[in-house]
Amino acid sequence: MVLSVVHVIILVTGVVGNLATCVVIVWNSHMHTATNYYLISLAISDTITLVLGNYVLARWKFCDTFLQIALHYFTNYSCYTLYI
Repeated sequence: MVLSVVHVIILVTGVVGNLATCVVIVWNSHMHTATNYYLISLAISDTITLVLGNYVLARWKFCDTFLQIALHYFTNYSCYTLYI
């Protein structure tokens, strides 16, 4: 039960924080720089990682090793797809 609460807190704060980052950069025209576009890309990949990672932890009932491999795969996949 405690672990579920921790996962929900991490998910909610991560998604809200990353979306806030994207909204602030998109709404403020003076923040449209290459560095901030990179930050938006990182925020999007982090949000994808949070959502998919929590989905994997909530749905799949396999061993810990499999979960670690799956989370590693989703983390790398979500980061690389934004750059292709």
